[in-house]
Amino acid sequence: VMAERCVQGRAVMVDLHAHLGHTGEAVGYDSAVLFPVTVTPDKAQDLELKLDLFFGVCKDICIPARAEAAIMLGTEQRDPLGSARVEAARATVPAAGDAVTAADIVSGEGKPVLRLALKERPEEIFVESATSAHFRAPVISADGREARLQIDSLSDLSKLKGEPITITYRLGGKGHVQTLTLP
Repeated sequence: VMAERCVQGRAVMVDLHAHLGHTGEAVGYDSAVLFPVTVTPDKAQDLELKLDLFFGVCKDICIPARAEAAIMLGTEQRDPLGSARVEAARATVPAAGDAVTAADIVSGEGKPVLRLALKERPEEIFVESATSAHFRAPVISADGREARLQIDSLSDLSKLKGEPITITYRLGGKGHVQTLTLP
């Protein structure tokens, strides 16, 4: 969130985005999603919040899209339905988790693979980093104790060394998130 007048804002990820489609390589949400944003002004006063959003709308291919919106905050007017929707979205924010006990990079059929050691089998896993690496859909072992995600779009694997990765996963129908640093 960008601010012109000393305002801090933070968008939070809701629920777990999933690997979609018949190949499992598309990533997104398969239904409507609402991202709650908490805004804290430096002093109590009415405040206009403006949004300029760039996103992709995907089915067979992704089409870039843009949206703009503005709202005055700090008025006495409330939107009970909107407030209920925001609170429902906040309830789906992944909680801190510890199901992934270790992560490293190995070779799988001559290609780099992220190997995750797991306490138990998750229903879904999504991995991201600040690099250009794309972590493909996971292949989970028969016993559910290991997941392997092929790594694409990164020509120099050394860029992942010492790099934190964010792992978001679903266990028992609930989202969890944790960060690990690659060796």
